[in-house]
Amino acid sequence: MRVQVKLGGDLKEAVKEREITLRDIEEGSTFMDLIEIMIRKYGDAFSDIIEEEGRLNFSYLVIVNGRSLESPAMKLKNGDRVVIYPAIGGG
Repeated sequence: MRVQVKLGGDLKEAVKEREITLRDIEEGSTFMDLIEIMIRKYGDAFSDIIEEEGRLNFSYLVIVNGRSLESPAMKLKNGDRVVIYPAIGGG
């Protein structure tokens, strides 16, 4: 299946593009599976999005089809649009 991914911050720099389309995603894949694919393709810049416990790292904003990601175990569908941005910090 095909999934579009829009990236911001360091993630965009790692991929050298703002938006990519992944066409080799298996049916029934989850957001966590997507991140594993991105780590294999683009490197460790994506490795801290999911914490060891399987939770989303709160340092990232993840939106799927205009809605906040409910769980890294959420199944993706063909044509989904995923947005991943590092959270903006400040003081």
